[in-house]
Amino acid sequence: MKSQEEASPIPPGHVVNDTLPRYNRKEYIVGSDGSVHLRDKVAAAAWLITTREDTDHISACFLMSDISSVSSYRAELEGVFRALKHIEYLNIPPAEIIQWCDNKQSVCSSINPPPHPSSMLEPDADLILAIHELKQSMKHKVNIRHVYGHQDGQGKAKAEKRKRQKQEDYEKRLQEWEERSEPDSSESETETVVRSMFNPSPEGAPTPPEEEDEAQKKLEVEVNVECDRIATDTTAAAKQGGVPPVEEVLQMPYAGSKAMLHINGVWITSKYKNEIYKARRTKEMRRYCKDKYKWTDEVFDSVHWESIRTVRAKSKQTKKMQTCKINPNPNPNPNPNLVKQQWVKQLDKIREAFRVENRTRMRGQNAITQYLVRVRDGIT
Repeated sequence: MKSQEEASPIPPGHVVNDTLPRYNRKEYIVGSDGSVHLRDKVAAAAWLITTREDTDHISACFLMSDISSVSSYRAELEGVFRALKHIEYLNIPPAEIIQWCDNKQSVCSSINPPPHPSSMLEPDADLILAIHELKQSMKHKVNIRHVYGHQDGQGKAKAEKRKRQKQEDYEKRLQEWEERSEPDSSESETETVVRSMFNPSPEGAPTPPEEEDEAQKKLEVEVNVECDRIATDTTAAAKQGGVPPVEEVLQMPYAGSKAMLHINGVWITSKYKNEIYKARRTKEMRRYCKDKYKWTDEVFDSVHWESIRTVRAKSKQTKKMQTCKINPNPNPNPNPNLVKQQWVKQLDKIREAFRVENRTRMRGQNAITQYLVRVRDGIT
């Protein structure tokens, strides 16, 4: 399928603020961030392009839609991709782009291309491929780096802790190097020569951590905080029922994303086997639940099935069997007395099962099996 941007240049997002002059610069400072609400399946990306010389900048956002799954990883990758795409769209290529992102995995994926063919099936591989395709098409250098997020709050403590760790690691390595380099006074000359032959001293002392440029650090923090604010405001507006502006922006599929699955109007970006299974079975499961439990479509859609799947996947087989027998009553205000009676009845059956097990432990398991079958069929 031909990507949208191959047909005509389309803006990568909705512009929030634009004071950036349209002429080439030596360097652009770019920041991006994402905001995700997994329960509501709402995600957005935001980015900002500026320079070191002044406060002129352009910022924009994008509300993600029509994809099978949302995650903070996907939102961060969208920010990286669309920020670079915005520079290409404005046609103001600099000599170098320094881009900051507060998600380490997104930074690694944006720097290192997929190592082998099986990586093409990993989550959000389409966006990773698009980022590397875009970087290769750019004639200037793209330097993507990690920055600690939320440095206006808890992130500041993490950044300071990491700085202390770097200094402590350097001092430890320096001490080890000095100990290995100093000769042992108790050794003979021959022993010293032999030791140096088979255990040569390190070629040089460890390199101390680079001194941080306070002005640069302040700029990267300010850019990241602003991107976080825009992304958060975007998802908050979407949760309150807001819709994106009517102007057309870049949509999937992207150039370089290779082949993708498109099922019922939704782009499949991860868990391909599960999505194919859901496309084949969900309609039948919905019909079954509606007929058996008298559910409506609203009730079925209100259940966060992914959370249930995640919890059950970590449970033992006995727990899975127990959760399968929970009464799926969608009534938000059930009768407390009735619920209590149902649970007392279930507990009585469990107690009886233990009593039967104790009585038949020395006589084999047939009696237990027969009793549990009767419990399952409700004829006890």
